[in-house]
Amino acid sequence: MKFLLFIAFGGALGTLARYGVSVWLKPESAAAFPIQTFLVNTTGCFLIGFFYEFATKAPAIQPWFNGFVVIGFLGGFTTFSSYALECIQLFEIKGILKPLLYLALSNVISLFSVVAGIKLAQ
Repeated sequence: MKFLLFIAFGGALGTLARYGVSVWLKPESAAAFPIQTFLVNTTGCFLIGFFYEFATKAPAIQPWFNGFVVIGFLGGFTTFSSYALECIQLFEIKGILKPLLYLALSNVISLFSVVAGIKLAQ
């Protein structure tokens, strides 16, 4: 139960941080480059890579740390970081075909899913 509280607290902070970035970098128009999302995704990817490597090199890291930072905070901040880490892990473990398939399918199907959601809502 304590582990779930660490995840929830980290997630709440990550969500608030994402909102803070969107307020701080509010674009002038809807047609502007989505710098907020880009910054959140790239920062989240950097942080998940850093903490993943840090945690694997320091076995004394407690499980709550991973729950709070990686699952909670970065999960609330951006799920793109989890996606990027999974791609890297697939490259490390499975060679090249599975990660490329995962990248291609995730991007293409996600874009089509957004369009499908828009069409359904219309």
